[in-house]
Amino acid sequence: MKEELKPCPFCGAGETQLIPANHWTGMQNVVLSVTVRHWCKRDDNWPQGHLDIKGNTEAEAIAAWNRRASPSAGQWIAVTERLPDHHRAVLVWRHKDEVIDRAWCDGELWHSLNGFQVKCTHWMPLPAPPLSDIKGEK
Repeated sequence: MKEELKPCPFCGAGETQLIPANHWTGMQNVVLSVTVRHWCKRDDNWPQGHLDIKGNTEAEAIAAWNRRASPSAGQWIAVTERLPDHHRAVLVWRHKDEVIDRAWCDGELWHSLNGFQVKCTHWMPLPAPPLSDIKGEK
């Protein structure tokens, strides 16, 4: 069964097409790549434009289109909604203790970075590191 295309993350609507790039070998057409091309629905706040996402196959192009960027720091995600990548350190909210901690998930259990198992209700990605050095440090 083919994966369905998700709606556009920007406009939520618009027109989406799958466009194969074919090459004639002299005996047959060979698909070199597939592009998901999306034309955003135009409104007063969003100019008309299109997005292209490419993959080697139709399945790769659809998977690339459906992949969404990780939520930015500052957005809590319920553990019932989805989990972070396995063994990736994230911030977690331990509701019972009312504590924000760093932890990672093995797919089922949560572990603090000091090795203890923790129970949490929400998580978010770690913020990006500072872009410049702190004055006086090298």
